[in-house]
Amino acid sequence: MGRVWNAIKSALAKAGAKRTTPDDHLIKLTEDLLERNAFDTQQGMAAMQAVFMADAQRQRAHERRLQAGEARWKQIRRITLTVMALAGVMSASALYLYRNGFKMPVGKPVSVVSINGEIGMEQGGVAENIIPSLRRAFENPSSKGVILRINSPGGLPVDSERVNRELDSLKKKYPNKEVTAVIETIGASAAYMIAVHADKICAGQYSLVGSIGAVVSAWNVNGLAERLQVKKEAFGSGKFKALLDPFKVMDEDDRRKVFDLVGELGGTFAAEVQSRRKERLKLTREELSTGEVWTGTQAVKNGLIDEICTLESVASRYDAVPRDYGPYTSNVWTPGEVGRALGAGFLGGMMGAAAEAGTLKPR
Repeated sequence: MGRVWNAIKSALAKAGAKRTTPDDHLIKLTEDLLERNAFDTQQGMAAMQAVFMADAQRQRAHERRLQAGEARWKQIRRITLTVMALAGVMSASALYLYRNGFKMPVGKPVSVVSINGEIGMEQGGVAENIIPSLRRAFENPSSKGVILRINSPGGLPVDSERVNRELDSLKKKYPNKEVTAVIETIGASAAYMIAVHADKICAGQYSLVGSIGAVVSAWNVNGLAERLQVKKEAFGSGKFKALLDPFKVMDEDDRRKVFDLVGELGGTFAAEVQSRRKERLKLTREELSTGEVWTGTQAVKNGLIDEICTLESVASRYDAVPRDYGPYTSNVWTPGEVGRALGAGFLGGMMGAAAEAGTLKPR
């Protein structure tokens, strides 16, 4: 028995040395024993036992190789997950910073605040969005000035008033920061009301400037309602409480009241322009209050603006590069939205890593 066992171990060792399967050597050993008529039951049992032991050893070695491979893939998946999650967070952070005026530092920047669309009606013209951009623009210690980039036909004077009050406050707080309003396509009505609070106003020769005054619009559907036999009764606490009711036919008192309101609002606007432009203005109060719109060239002659210019020409006077501080019409982010964006970036990284891990399988 000992001789058989030693022969089997020797055969297994030779198999390992020659990188051939132990089964081949065991088969050859069994054939040799049969040829010599030296095979008996004990030898057969020993051979089977040796085969089982060899197979168990091979199985354990195979499992160890699989475990090592799985450990490597787990590490790869963890690294992939971490990298993709960090990439998602960094992308969301970079997008937030870019949308709030952050760009790679430049040697001599000049801050630009864009006022776009209808004042108080569109995102780029709403006071809640313009005011934070103004503050960031003034707070930059390396900025040599502030440019108001205006592309607006006007809108709500209340939002313009809010922006103007903040602008005047920031000018007092940062007296060395000169403010220049650059009117591009159009700067009219409530948009021009903001422009006159700058230290200088300029526009392109094809720009449209002016529309100084006020307007109150009201629908009158009384005739249509009568045809459709629709009646509406309004009970106001005073004579003018339902002044602009579209189902009501205005009498002379109503019209006089509306004209008084419009005249008061338009007059306040004209007086503000006169007080801001002072001796630079070449128009009388009556000429100013017609609601007329002028080209950039005409606006220079009338003293509504100081000169013809573009954004680039103003920046070149500071020997500076324009740096945009918004606001952005598509998305003005709040802290809550920033948190959601970071979470979305992290979740996107996790999902991407999971999907990637599903396709990377050990072979």
